[in-house]
Amino acid sequence: VIGPRVHMVALKYLQHFDGGGCKMTTIEKAVEEVELLQTITSHPNVLAFVSVFYYPVQQARTVIVTDQCFIVLGYYILHQRHVEDFYVRKWTQDLCLAVAHIHFLRVLHRDIKPQNCLLHMCDRIDGPLQLKLADFGAAVRVFLPGDFVDYDKLVPLRGCVQTYQYAAAEVFLNKTYGFPSDAWSVGIVLFE
Repeated sequence: VIGPRVHMVALKYLQHFDGGGCKMTTIEKAVEEVELLQTITSHPNVLAFVSVFYYPVQQARTVIVTDQCFIVLGYYILHQRHVEDFYVRKWTQDLCLAVAHIHFLRVLHRDIKPQNCLLHMCDRIDGPLQLKLADFGAAVRVFLPGDFVDYDKLVPLRGCVQTYQYAAAEVFLNKTYGFPSDAWSVGIVLFE
């Protein structure tokens, strides 16, 4: 995106039909992800939503435009012999702040893992890398008693949606789960 200064962006393609090995998603789920992104991206540790493009029926895809980040945390961990204590503390704090923000907005991520944590260069060249939580494709809005909602459209929070290595026990046991399951995933990311 070009303006007063160059702004690097990333594109996430959501295919709405079986188009050569791409992950399929429904248009409704893509719209839901975009609505969540528009709600929660006002935080420095959540990947910033820029725009969205819905392509016509013949192409059947949605393109979500977000800020571009430097590297995926999972890749960084895999290829570094040692991650400095400063960064472990900083990125843990960044991730906890992001999760606290989305939970305050009643959003449950349900797929926190190093591959969904991106490292972003700060504005200063010598500044530390900042962690940003990304990929809200599995996220859902959680409603509390007394909220005005259409209860026929609520998704029961049961079953495995998360990547199993990072999922809490209640997810595996097919019990109801909520915000603590995201906290469990944060702990597993920290352990890694």
